[in-house]
Amino acid sequence: MLTFWRYQNQRDEAYALFQSLHQTALAEKDCDRAILLKAGHKAMQEKLFSGFIRAEFIINWLQVDSDLRQEQLTYPDIYEQCMNKLRKE
Repeated sequence: MLTFWRYQNQRDEAYALFQSLHQTALAEKDCDRAILLKAGHKAMQEKLFSGFIRAEFIINWLQVDSDLRQEQLTYPDIYEQCMNKLRKE
């Protein structure tokens, strides 16, 4: 949840900055700069979202790892169990 809050906060800050600069460029009739700012904003959003997804993936992986440790299992143990089930079917 914290990663989502951080993502939203960073996204909103980036939007405010780019929106302000974009509006200024449009007011000055500088279309080239406005287009570049729009593209830069999109790239920034993609980077932020990618970071958010990666953080969520790491958190989920750590949770699975913690659960396995509590059960005194390892990833190879789980893989072996799955393979044995598939062989029986």
